[in-house]
Formats: sequence, C-alpha cells, structure tokens
Amino acid sequence: MATTALPNEVVYSDGADGTTTGWFKRIVQPLTTSTISNEYDPQRGGVIQLTRTGASVLDNFFLVGDYSLGQRPEPNALPWKDGQRAIAQWSFRSSIDYTFIWHLTDTVGAKHTLTYTSSDLDNLAAEPVEHGLGAWTADGAWHTATR
Repeated sequence: MATTALPNEVVYSDGADGTTTGWFKRIVQPLTTSTISNEYDPQRGGVIQLTRTGASVLDNFFLVGDYSLGQRPEPNALPWKDGQRAIAQWSFRSSIDYTFIWHLTDTVGAKHTLTYTSSDLDNLAAEPVEHGLGAWTADGAWHTATR
C-alpha cells in the first residue's frame, strides 16, 4: 500500500535504514518486557516493531525523539523541533487497542497533547484532546493516519 507524499516532507523514522535510532522505551511497571526492533515486513520493507509483554503492559510505552531519557540531553538538537510543518503522517499495524500521543507547542508557546486511539469516539473538549481512529484500525492490517 503506497502512502501519499506530503508537501515539503521530512521523514524522522521509517525503519528503512535498518536501525531503531531515536526510539526509546519507558518501563513504568516491573515484570514487563518491551522491545524495539527493526523487522522486515513483506508489504513495507524495513519497519520499526514495538512489542510489549508481561504483567502490566498498559503502563509501559515507547517514545520516538525523546530527549528526557538522558541519551539526548540537548532538546534543540532534536529534529522534531520543527516550526515549518503542521501535518504528521504515520503508518501502523496493530491487532490490539493502541494509543498514539503527540506533544505539541503552538506558535505562542502553549503546550498541547493530542491523543489518537483505536476508539470509535472523539473527545475534543478535554485536555488531552482525544481522536478515535476507529476500532476497525486494530484489525492487524496496515493503516496510514494523516493529521
């Protein structure tokens, strides 16, 4: 499945280089295993695979471009500090419920959190703002979200 190129596109992570550079895992609960790997997918080629198993997988999560783990002490060195683009596109495949979280800073410096889940519902009046991509997107097939 081909994805549409975005105007003035910058790719921060796509798995094509065979690495997991820029991805981190944050384990909050013990007795949980979280792995980040670069795997071959027959439809997509190199992809980043995120896997969680154990007693409490819901409290553990993955981050891309995070500097607060001490491995990137200078936040201004991150490619994500991008004031030129306002569109994000990502492809994913999941057979369980999921949540994608975007932390944003607007042009006046206010911070916002956007959450995308496998829900059929939106909650636009709350902070964080919650957008449901649809329960059908947790069907194990590839999907691309553009927001």
